Amino acid sequence: MKIEEVEQCSFQNWYNNFKNVSVKSIILPLPDDFIKYILADGIILPKSTNVSHVVSTNDSDLSDEEETWEEDTDEAEPEAPYFPEFDQSIENAIESLGGKVFPKLNWSSPKDASWMGFNYSCCCTSISDIYLLLKSSNFIIHDITQPYNLCDDFIQDQSLSEIEQKNIPLFLVLRKWIDIDTSGEFRCFVKENKLIGVCQREHSAFFEHISLHKAEILEDLVTFFTEKVQFKFPLPYYIYDVYRKKKGKVILIDFNPFGKVTDSLLFTWEELNSDLTSVDENDEYPEFRCVEDNYGVQPRTLSSYAVPTDIIDISTGEDSFKLVDLMKLKIETQNESSDDENNAESNGTQNE
Repeated sequence: MKIEEVEQCSFQNWYNNFKNVSVKSIILPLPDDFIKYILADGIILPKSTNVSHVVSTNDSDLSDEEETWEEDTDEAEPEAPYFPEFDQSIENAIESLGGKVFPKLNWSSPKDASWMGFNYSCCCTSISDIYLLLKSSNFIIHDITQPYNLCDDFIQDQSLSEIEQKNIPLFLVLRKWIDIDTSGEFRCFVKENKLIGVCQREHSAFFEHISLHKAEILEDLVTFFTEKVQFKFPLPYYIYDVYRKKKGKVILIDFNPFGKVTDSLLFTWEELNSDLTSVDENDEYPEFRCVEDNYGVQPRTLSSYAVPTDIIDISTGEDSFKLVDLMKLKIETQNESSDDENNAESNGTQNE
């Protein structure tokens, strides 16, 4: 995977050529101070979001200790940032797109933080919704700091972030919100300008109608590729996602680099890079993969992002010290419980 491939998949570089078959979107340049805000520790919403940062209480109900603590926290309260011009651009875009938007940056969306959003989704109706998702997302941080870390031709200058080193303009993309049935999302793999593979996008679920209507689905996806995508995208190797809303109606969602930075889903990268998927002009249709039954169902890929990292470290064995600490705490709790029971029995005996 090369730097050029990643750059061609940056949203602002392909959207204008495919806007007629994609979701209506508005692209806003990210101010430098906003980028610093996203990278800063902690989640503090800007002043313009009109969200209170300090919980007010009745002073008469506070003890001296609580009053002292409140004074300390007031002094330590970081100042909320303020981006009036950028905020106004966002408000105008939300209104122009019908009041509901899906945010993303050049390459990624904050799907890993969707559990913090309204109705556990990336649907945003206000500035605060957007800022909260962006500030909470590891995917967004990756877009800003290291979009080229898997590129063969990128040599990292350790004193600079990848974005600084390449002087890449960053954008906030606001897309008109559409209710998507995940069973209609598909990922398409293109090799040497030929569609070699297709699979369902939500690969952790079984959708019976996909198996029942494979031929119809594949026919629509191949037709869309040959008429709307093939030879129109500037790279010979790439991956793109589509939403098949209904029979004969396919919408382009996004382009992705043909490399390990993109999830291969029901394929493996060994398969995609092997001769088994080399271009054969005699193949009328690409290989189509879907989850064939409930036995193929797996945990959702993004579900781990809604779990505290300490729990993940313990469950995967990544941090043995946390597991030891947890076992010690469990033993101490059991011992304390046992002591309480013994004391209760002893008191009971004395009372008798």
